[in-house]
Amino acid sequence: MERLRGMLSVFQLIAEEQGRNIEVSSEEVKELAQAIARRIAMVGEKYEKTKVDVDRETLLVRIYSETLKNEMAESQWKDFFSRVGSLTSII
Repeated sequence: MERLRGMLSVFQLIAEEQGRNIEVSSEEVKELAQAIARRIAMVGEKYEKTKVDVDRETLLVRIYSETLKNEMAESQWKDFFSRVGSLTSII
């Protein structure tokens, strides 16, 4: 939940640069956090047996980014992320 709040905070900062504001409900955050928790396990498994030549934190950022990108593409969350405006163009 805290990691998701961190991600949404970054989206809020970007939205503010566009003169916008992001409004999310507690229920949406809870559901998205659960979806991300399920997805991150799947993405993490992909990297489990892969030898990487990057720092641990860089790898974690890649895993979280891929997880979020995949979840943003899900039909269940398209409307949610469309509120973020131009950020949806990254998927």
